[in-house]
Amino acid sequence: MDKSKGFDTSKVTIPLLEYLLEGVLDDPQRFIEDCNRKLAEFKAGIEPKFPKDMVEERAFYLLCYIELKRLLGQNKAYEIVRIVFLADGIVRMNLAFDTAHGRSFEKLVDKTIALNTPPNAPEGALKIVEHSRDRFEINLVHCVYWELCCSLDIPEATTLICQVDDAFFNSYLPEEVRFSHGSPCTRLVDGAQACRFIFTRILGLSKSR
Repeated sequence: MDKSKGFDTSKVTIPLLEYLLEGVLDDPQRFIEDCNRKLAEFKAGIEPKFPKDMVEERAFYLLCYIELKRLLGQNKAYEIVRIVFLADGIVRMNLAFDTAHGRSFEKLVDKTIALNTPPNAPEGALKIVEHSRDRFEINLVHCVYWELCCSLDIPEATTLICQVDDAFFNSYLPEEVRFSHGSPCTRLVDGAQACRFIFTRILGLSKSR
């Protein structure tokens, strides 16, 4: 069971968003209320091919980003919504990976595979490049979130989720596991054919690698 579906992260993120907008907008609470009023119409305009759960989880924050981008410009809007996405995403990821019941490199690998294969992801979305004692590398050739952002004409918002991945995976076992998208950064949003996910065990790393 994915416990991330059972907790209302808005209890954390809406007060945070309102706080971040203080001194930036004249009436942050009214801005949030206006976005809530527009939300149903906004979601109705999203193509039905996108997973309902993803739309429910992300639509409000993407709408806020679009509205803030119009009001404040892309850079300021991005920096504000980035903090909200990180707060929301870290909670969701910890619940989805069930970290309260223990963390290990093996559990990290197993959960990553499970969450990126059917029924949680489209068939063929994940390609395993390496699965060894010290290293786990996959290519994600299909990212519905990136496709959603492109369909909304905000492709740059894709990296909001990329930063959640960076923050979560590098804090999962910070003294034992390092995560990256490779060097140079290899993601669909960068124009690559897939997103590269590399997990390296640095504690007890084999001398041969």
